[in-house]
Amino acid sequence: MKRNSATSVSWKAGLVGGLLLALSPAFAVAQQVQQVPYATGVVYEIREDIACHPGGAVNPMADPMCFAAAASDGFGTRIADAMLEGGQNGFPGGVLGPPEFSGAISVEASSILSRVDWTGPAHGKIVLQTANGTVVANMAGQLDLSLAGKGIPLAPISGKWHGIKGFNVGGSFSGVFEIPFPCGEEASPNGYCYFENGQPVPVDVPFVKLMVAFYNN
Repeated sequence: MKRNSATSVSWKAGLVGGLLLALSPAFAVAQQVQQVPYATGVVYEIREDIACHPGGAVNPMADPMCFAAAASDGFGTRIADAMLEGGQNGFPGGVLGPPEFSGAISVEASSILSRVDWTGPAHGKIVLQTANGTVVANMAGQLDLSLAGKGIPLAPISGKWHGIKGFNVGGSFSGVFEIPFPCGEEASPNGYCYFENGQPVPVDVPFVKLMVAFYNN
């Protein structure tokens, strides 16, 4: 993932200025696990098509928050369609849980966010390749890009999921998208890091990463 120098400076400044916000009690409570997950997943965003209205299309690799549409900043919507994968096609990750819900995962997802508060609904279709065959599930929830707008490269998401086509398991899910940011080659071999547990860590692959927990309730 490439970013220009101005964007790099803004991310670094935002990380320093936003560290206390990311570690605030409200944020910590939102990240607490209230029960043992049914399964956990690591998924990478391999494609995202973004359109901001008004303002037209932007380059999601360089401008994920639609800042290019400065004339209409603060109004309209950000509409995105994304493809995510884990544990297949050269990407690490996948889902770890009981045998009926473990394996390589792909997700087709869409979101419509307000450009006022950078939150809005998101939904998607999960396809999981387990040892016993393919499992399909739907998910729907709320995505929050407001932290990313403050320079903190995290985007929480939470909602509900449920199996379909004979897979009768479901409940809630919660997770966070970790957005790679420039941290220098002294911190990471490829010059990019994720923000985890209050500190930068080197990226494994330079794509947005979703860490997610599924609950069966």
